[in-house]
Amino acid sequence: MKQIHWISCPKCGNKTRDRLRADTILINHYKAALTPKQEESLLAFMEQDTVYRKYRDEVIILPGTGLRISEFCGLTTALDFKNRLINVDHQLLRDADIGYYIETPKTKNGIRQIPMSEEVYQALKRVLKNRGNVAPFSAEGYKNFLFLKNDGMPKVSANYTTFGFKNMPRSTKI
Repeated sequence: MKQIHWISCPKCGNKTRDRLRADTILINHYKAALTPKQEESLLAFMEQDTVYRKYRDEVIILPGTGLRISEFCGLTTALDFKNRLINVDHQLLRDADIGYYIETPKTKNGIRQIPMSEEVYQALKRVLKNRGNVAPFSAEGYKNFLFLKNDGMPKVSANYTTFGFKNMPRSTKI
């Protein structure tokens, strides 16, 4: 069995969620955010495309809040729409052996309140309205997760890793 090492962030030194085998060669490990022009192009494409349209609100919320994907997946219907705040105090994860579980955010500063921009506010309202079939499910006391798979179970980061942006037509100019 090969040994696995965690990758540390080059800026803060905290370990990331990425793991590498000891024989892996890491070259230019860099994750870039979309530019505003790329984001606009992506959202315009998604609005017109019948396949990707259903993910548009998720793509609005993620960059609009800066949430980590596991924090995003952990969002529940318990949102503060009156004050337009998203309370982040947990993340939803899933392991092949133990299933769904809750963890606190990666760092102490991960517990926070994020203000909702108008775009994020409207996107979250649409997500709630279109939530659909909901399975009776809870993970360590948390329930009513916002982002669900077709079977009514909550999405986790792996659902977005295999999401299909790689297959998106080049016409999106991203």
